[in-house]
Amino acid sequence: ALDIQAIRLQNLQSDLSFTIARGADGVWTAPGRQGTLDTSAASAIARTFVLLPYARSINITSGTDLSLYGLAGTPRLLFQLVLTDGTGHVVAVGSQTPDGAAYFALVDERDEVYMLERGPVDFLNGYIQSAPIS
Repeated sequence: ALDIQAIRLQNLQSDLSFTIARGADGVWTAPGRQGTLDTSAASAIARTFVLLPYARSINITSGTDLSLYGLAGTPRLLFQLVLTDGTGHVVAVGSQTPDGAAYFALVDERDEVYMLERGPVDFLNGYIQSAPIS
């Protein structure tokens, strides 16, 4: 989590987003937002992103229909991060699994559909809906 420079969380269905970034002093800020960022919440967001657990993954083949996973076209959620070395990573979150326990997701350019545990994804989405700013 200490190597993360910035995180952007987007709900593409509601067109809401929330971005946090580390200042030069290493303290989390919320660029473009008025008020005071809850830096404990910002640290929790970073830790959740780093530890984002998944149940299993499904290999993508030439016959894989990503629409079955809510990942064809525009995904439901988009989580992006930039590391201090300038590299970036993207998680595109699609539909929930049939049992509602996880979300289907794509990570970077990997050829797998991941089943991310629902709790952490809902936790991150909650901060999109209600930014931790007072």
